[in-house]
Amino acid sequence: MKNLINPTPLILVNFKNFLECSGALSFQLAKKLQKSADDTGLQIAISVQSFLLSEMVKYTDLKIMSQHLDAKSEGSTTGSLIPEVLNSVGGWGSLLNHSEKRIPLEDVEKIVNRMNELGLVSIVCVENVEEVGIVSKFKPNFIAIEPPELIGGDISVSTAKPELITESVLAAGEVSVLVGAGIKNGDDLKIALALGAKGVLVASGVCKAKDPYEVMLDFAKAIN
Repeated sequence: MKNLINPTPLILVNFKNFLECSGALSFQLAKKLQKSADDTGLQIAISVQSFLLSEMVKYTDLKIMSQHLDAKSEGSTTGSLIPEVLNSVGGWGSLLNHSEKRIPLEDVEKIVNRMNELGLVSIVCVENVEEVGIVSKFKPNFIAIEPPELIGGDISVSTAKPELITESVLAAGEVSVLVGAGIKNGDDLKIALALGAKGVLVASGVCKAKDPYEVMLDFAKAIN
């Protein structure tokens, strides 16, 4: 497996399709995040646009993830993103089933199985506790609970629905839980960790921040 046994909470920064972290700007943000990881010991992964993935793997020591994968076979599947090609370029893993890119749960299971065989890290996004229970049976590395109504907003799930984190951790069993939706600062992370989560997903809170390095320092303080 690709450095899975790491007790440090995971901070996943999802670049989405923000222009603030596309093209050359993506490498500038990665450089700032790499510095924060070097300075604080944070475990940081970034999920980047597919156009950038192979170059980003060469550019930084951060854990590089794709934002999506398809349950398609290798070979004549033009335009599909598949685990085997992600593995061939050195990717660490992938997000799956993000609320902005939902896929059938039977496809999630197929993809997770293939990722497990390849030693790739799977982070499966779900919207509620019922889905946590279903997806946990697929044995992904992480389940990310993200109520869609809070994604991109100013109120985090840690503040608005702390009980959702507690219930998700119980429903996930041995699968580690990450928390997303509205995560912006160290207080959000601190609450999530106290409720049993193993890290957070953050997007606009870092990608659109005036100083992403300072945001990551705030996360580091919450852990330490």
